[in-house]
Amino acid sequence: MSENIYKKILEELLPLLDEGVYIVDDQGIGIFYNDAMANIEKVNVEDVIGKEYNKAFPGIKPEESTMFRALSKAEPTTYLQQSYRNMYGKEVSTQNSTVPVVADGARHNQHKRHARHHHGTSGKEPPQGIQGKASNSKD
Repeated sequence: MSENIYKKILEELLPLLDEGVYIVDDQGIGIFYNDAMANIEKVNVEDVIGKEYNKAFPGIKPEESTMFRALSKAEPTTYLQQSYRNMYGKEVSTQNSTVPVVADGARHNQHKRHARHHHGTSGKEPPQGIQGKASNSKD
């Protein structure tokens, strides 16, 4: 299947999930971010798409960021409890998992948040990211 087909599949399926999903490209730019994730992180989808993850969520220090770890070091993180402030200064608490993903030699980040947070990258080239299931442990 072509990249456009996969993109279309994600665009159609992500809004149907109750789990938050956040995907960034190999430069850390948000390419997918569903409503469930936006509700958990208390932001608008439009505030994240097209923006670098560290600018969308400036309240997370790089050394504490599972997305940074996945993008820069291709290291997965599973079920890490995190509390941080979103771009509006609102506190968010999640449990995160981030896993490196490689497709066609390019690294992608998959990031999930549930009262957890799932995040990922893998591969030989700079990672991209997807954030998945999300739910707040704090409102």
